[in-house]
Amino acid sequence: MKNIITIIVAIIIVFYAGMWSQKFLME
Repeated sequence: MKNIITIIVAIIIVFYAGMWSQKFLME
């Protein structure tokens, strides 16, 4: 069960990092 939580957290971090990098590149 802990592995599932870790995977979900990792996906969220990657998603936010992608959104932030897109905003940074657009500016």
